[in-house]
Amino acid sequence: MSHRLIIASDLDGTIADHTRTKIDLARQLGHSLTEGEAVSDIMKLKIPENDYTKIGAMVYGEDSLRASVMPSAKETIEKLAAAFGPIYIISRRGNGVEAEYGMKWIEQNIIPPLSKENIFFVRDDAEKQLVAQRLGVSVYIDDRQNVLDQMPNVARRILFDPHDNFPHSKYPRIHSWEELPFYISTIKSL
Repeated sequence: MSHRLIIASDLDGTIADHTRTKIDLARQLGHSLTEGEAVSDIMKLKIPENDYTKIGAMVYGEDSLRASVMPSAKETIEKLAAAFGPIYIISRRGNGVEAEYGMKWIEQNIIPPLSKENIFFVRDDAEKQLVAQRLGVSVYIDDRQNVLDQMPNVARRILFDPHDNFPHSKYPRIHSWEELPFYISTIKSL
């Protein structure tokens, strides 16, 4: 039996590209990162925890507005929305100032094709599963494997891995937004 695909994505590191900002902030704190090392799961292994936490706080604050849009993300979201209906964002930014900056970035960069009522900010990664379940999400894209691990009720969990950091991931990987429509076209049913 075939069901309509309901697609959702994380925001930071998946649609919003903070690579340059993380590299710049790390440099200000005395660390050197390559683009591939600016990915959250790699960066936390490369720099001390207190500096990692500082960078995270800055990236989710006003520095959010410095992020660029991942190449082809907006165009791909437009195509997928035309084919499958609304695309959702489920992001761990809490409900405070981090969410406000996240929404402001989305308004400046991704609306349309996204609409505000399809954007959800949650307090922790485990809460993403609850929102996805409530929405009936069948395809979810995130740049962090541990988040995908916490979403067992999502039929297709996809790792966004633009720097090929996780070649042995248990999840299907895409390296760019341009690859996503092809991957989705291979899904026969859920």
